[in-house]
Order: sequence, then structure tokens, then C-alpha cells
Amino acid sequence: MTYGETVLNKLHLIVFCLIGLVLVSSCGFKLRGQIELSETLQVISLEGTPDNSKLAIIIRNVLSRAGGKLVEPGAANSVLLITEDSSTRLVLSVDSLGQANAYTLIYRLGFRLDTPSAEPLIKAQQIEQQRQYRFDADNVLAKGDEQQRIVHNMREDAVTKMLVILQAQLENRPAVQPVDNPQSPTSVKENN
Repeated sequence: MTYGETVLNKLHLIVFCLIGLVLVSSCGFKLRGQIELSETLQVISLEGTPDNSKLAIIIRNVLSRAGGKLVEPGAANSVLLITEDSSTRLVLSVDSLGQANAYTLIYRLGFRLDTPSAEPLIKAQQIEQQRQYRFDADNVLAKGDEQQRIVHNMREDAVTKMLVILQAQLENRPAVQPVDNPQSPTSVKENN
């Protein structure tokens, strides 16, 4: 094969890949795990957990990947209130000496979404995840790291699910518009 044929083959491959990418992107394909955030979720503030907590860092990262960001309360479109962030370890089985050799890890994430003026947008909800893992008494350090990794992964999965749930519920909310009534400036009407 000559140099010219090799270059031509590479050029054909590049053109073929570009055409494939254009076709895939034009049909609405998106990678799994990507979340399209509404304006309400693109700029949020976080309450109920410290800014430097593991949960806050994960929320910031997941939001960033989805095109959103965490901001100070005064600049937010909505307020994400964390009502629970807990993990529990339960003994799943024991060996012949009565020592635990398998555990169930349970992670719970409670949350609700409010407007910046503290009016509820999405009611309080909870996500619970469970994972089992085996414990080897001869390898305690590695199993401790494994438990931390599992909890981290469950926390990250729960945050992603939380954003998907919030986005879906925001999309399914009935539109609320002000009523043109000068005697009652706070009344609203729902469009069905």
C-alpha cells in the first residue's frame, strides 16, 4: 500500500466517523447519565449540608456535568434543601465464630426544592439505596476502603436520581399564571 492510499484510507475513515457523529447527534442521542436541567435547576443554592461536605461536593460535580451550578442563596433560581444524608451498615451474615462476614449498606438522601422566597416547589422526598458486600477479617484495610467507595458511589447515584426526579416533577407541574384581578394581586389560576 502506498503512502497516498494510506492517507486516502484515513481520510475516508475520518469522513465516515464525522458523518456518523452528525447522524447520531441529529436524532437526539445523548449519553446515558446526562441530565438536561430546566432554568429552575441550572442555578441553585444548597441548604442543609455544609459547603465542603462530601454530599455538597458530589452535588456540585453532578450539577456541573449537567450544565448547572451552585450559587449563594441570593443569586439562585431555586433552593435545594437536604433533609437527610445518612448511611447505615447492617450485618447480613455471620461466620461459624459469630463474626460478621457480609454487610448491607443503606444510604438515604432526603431533599426538597423551594423557591428563593422559601415557597415549596417540589415536596420533600427520600431516595434509599442498598448494596451488599462481603467482609474479609484478614483484609480489614482494603474492606474499609471498599465500604467508603460503595457509599460514595451510592451517594453519587442518589444525587443523579434526585436531579432526574426534580427535573421530571418540574416538567410535569401545571403551569401557574397570575389572574388579572386588581383587587387580588396574589391570586393565581392553573392552566390545565
